[in-house]
Amino acid sequence: MKIFKSFLVLALLTLALATQAHMQQLSAEERALVLTFRMSQYLQLNESQKSEIMKAHQQFFEQMEVAKQQFGDQREMLKKRRRELFIARNTEFQKVLSKEQFERYTLKQKEEHQRMEMKREERKAAYEKRKASLPVASPKENLPTTPKK
Repeated sequence: MKIFKSFLVLALLTLALATQAHMQQLSAEERALVLTFRMSQYLQLNESQKSEIMKAHQQFFEQMEVAKQQFGDQREMLKKRRRELFIARNTEFQKVLSKEQFERYTLKQKEEHQRMEMKREERKAAYEKRKASLPVASPKENLPTTPKK
């Protein structure tokens, strides 16, 4: 059993190092394992907390999969549902974690949000730079020419 747990921790560590793109390809249970493992590392969760956090993560990801199927291309509806599920998950976390752990968790969430915003702004700036460097055709260049008689 200890060997299995050691192997599981090693597997989780490997999964934890996966990029965000790879996270999207994992099942709800696998994503829940990765995030629970990460949280257990920086919050020093006990076994009971790990179990409850795992359940909350898994429920969140399963409900998100349902929402993606339900709303499809309706981005605003999906965004609203994701926010509702995120709030519900954080409420569960608050019940399970100590006050200090929850404060560390929320601080980490804010840092992650800021990091993502910075990346988004960098991508946007790079896009605008590429767009500005493209040659712009004048309206006359776009008109078809007619042969002169």
